[in-house]
Amino acid sequence: MRKLKLLYKRIPYALKHPLQNKYNKSIIEEKFDMQRDDNLKYLFKRNEADTWKNNFHKLWGSNKNINEILCAFTDDKIELVKSCDKEEEGPILISVVKNEGHRIKSFINHYRVIGVKKFAILDNDSNDGTREWLCNQDDCEVFLTHQPYSTYRREGWINRLLSHYGFNKWYIVVDSDEHLVYPDNEIIDINQFISIIKDKGYSRVRSLMLDMYPKEEINPDKTNIDSNYISQYSYFDKDTYTVTEELGGLMVKGGPRQRIFNLDVYLTKHPIFYFQAGDIQGHSHYQYPYNKNQGLPCFSALLHYKFLNSDLKKYEERVKSQSFYNGSEEYKQYLELFKNNKDITFYYENSKKYENSKSLLEIDFIKHLH
Repeated sequence: MRKLKLLYKRIPYALKHPLQNKYNKSIIEEKFDMQRDDNLKYLFKRNEADTWKNNFHKLWGSNKNINEILCAFTDDKIELVKSCDKEEEGPILISVVKNEGHRIKSFINHYRVIGVKKFAILDNDSNDGTREWLCNQDDCEVFLTHQPYSTYRREGWINRLLSHYGFNKWYIVVDSDEHLVYPDNEIIDINQFISIIKDKGYSRVRSLMLDMYPKEEINPDKTNIDSNYISQYSYFDKDTYTVTEELGGLMVKGGPRQRIFNLDVYLTKHPIFYFQAGDIQGHSHYQYPYNKNQGLPCFSALLHYKFLNSDLKKYEERVKSQSFYNGSEEYKQYLELFKNNKDITFYYENSKKYENSKSLLEIDFIKHLH
């Protein structure tokens, strides 16, 4: 039955819903035309507007939240507030941030160490100094939007930045709490890694979101160890994962979020990709068209620093705004457990310490490049 559902999903939307498909196309045309001389002027000038219209049209039947993504792409004001003169050498890293003053330096420095030369950071109206710090970095281009955040609005923003820089380039799209690693990243920089990926015939890279935690208890009311969170949050689950075949590719679930919170969330992302005409970011975990994600080995992980001691306030804001997936239901569960249990430990008998990139190979489905 599950395979039949997958096969049905792969039938082109236009064949299943011809009248609705025609109507959707008219909406896309209208949205783009309204921004011809404003937000999307650069696309019409570069003769790429029709390509992006087609991208959204194809995505429509595969994503029920496409209208929100489309409106964010066409309508939201995004301003370039600081440019940089660095040439594009290797992948461009794209991220959306808001009030990440305690994470942003470690985040940028991690990617500099593995060889990223250019950052495109969209600041969502930070007021804690995040944007000011970014504007002082020679390798960062900084964008600003005052629009309220939502999970799918973010995908519209990511697409705007991708359209700004253009097709036929490699990109890294990550959140500020995600540090990309892969076996031997201490000696193989990101450009060498991508070169190997290309030689293997892949245009996207599958990663495991590896939730990191300390050996001691986590108390989100405390704030005193965030400045040293990389060394403190150095443990991960070795053997609590399941892998299933989904429309978006091979998807992993499990880890401490299932073990502790009983949450059934995707832990697979595709953060590195070669972006071509016909591609579009429709989901934070994978890009469209989905067939490019099928059968990809897992060569990398995102060290995910999601549960810092000072994150309770952020969770409260996300629950109040209901702006994350499913009305921020995931964060409601975090809050409930943390508020009822002041000291929670994620550590268990099969937790492994992250010593270096070879530690990733403790997880049986993460493969070495060679």
